[in-house]
Amino acid sequence: MRWPRYGPPGGPARLPWILGHRSSVPRERWQRLFDEVGVRRPGAPIHSGSVATIRGLLACSDFLSLLSRDQSQVEIDAGLLTVIASQVPETMRMVDAIARRDWFPTATPTRFLTLLREAARGR
Repeated sequence: MRWPRYGPPGGPARLPWILGHRSSVPRERWQRLFDEVGVRRPGAPIHSGSVATIRGLLACSDFLSLLSRDQSQVEIDAGLLTVIASQVPETMRMVDAIARRDWFPTATPTRFLTLLREAARGR
């Protein structure tokens, strides 16, 4: 694993991180990033599953986190966030739509799910 535009793997290990909750996919990938290069995992004093919270904290601190460009493009375009590693291996993921078994959607979410299924079949 290389950390382009940020120097050696020890660079990101010197700063604090904001991570997703235990057993979340982004957190597991973060752990692998350091484990695979034999670098001790840095401190992560903030844990949040909210992308909005993470973006807000990143914009006003020197913390690091793993976010997709889609999740942070507005802040990047505004100059509030900087991308320090443009490609992290094995971070492509599928995003699913899930619902509770006892959920009875109204017309709008029903239409959205119909369009989503149609788009997925078109791939």
